[in-house]
Amino acid sequence: MNQPTRRSRNIIKTFYQSVYGEVSDLQNQRAEETHGRYSSFRAKLLNERRAVEIFADSVASAFGSLGFALFHILIFGGWLLINLGYTGWPIFDPYPFGMLTTIVSLEAIFLSIFVLMSQNRAEQIRNLHQEVDFQINAQAEREITRLIKLVSAIHEKVGLGRPQDLEFRQMVSDLDPNQVAASIIADEKNEKNPASAVAPVAPVVKTKNSHASKSKA
Repeated sequence: MNQPTRRSRNIIKTFYQSVYGEVSDLQNQRAEETHGRYSSFRAKLLNERRAVEIFADSVASAFGSLGFALFHILIFGGWLLINLGYTGWPIFDPYPFGMLTTIVSLEAIFLSIFVLMSQNRAEQIRNLHQEVDFQINAQAEREITRLIKLVSAIHEKVGLGRPQDLEFRQMVSDLDPNQVAASIIADEKNEKNPASAVAPVAPVVKTKNSHASKSKA
């Protein structure tokens, strides 16, 4: 098992422990299932990589290691010692080390390309994860709203009445992602420019009366 996989499993189990305290066998099974879904999702995306993308990821991973840095220190140090005449070996790239400069420049160009390719691929995977998370959260919000409406209907059926406060009407209304995004953008603008702060966008509450007035119009 690789380190990221072990770490992700530990994160999921830690979450269950923080919520439920002692984790049961069933909750352990759910944690494994949750990890399996996300792992299979990531594995599917990684398996769809082209050969050049796999090569770029491998190069970026290898070049970002301590061993690669030590390798360069040894190579460049030996190169300089030889061509400065400290070793007694034949000098093949005298000062100002034009050959070394060319090699390093070419290496930097190709290394930058491979790193950017790997970062672009990682960004695509991250964006897909975010889109999946958003769709799951949106579906969960719709289901929770539906449950609140059902509980409210039961509450009214047994004669306890129906809450009429603003908070309840907001809870049973459908959440508009565009409205939430506009509110967040307005808050960010207010934080950056407190002098020119604008009023925050109020949440939209969808009630039967509002629908009726629209239909009459």
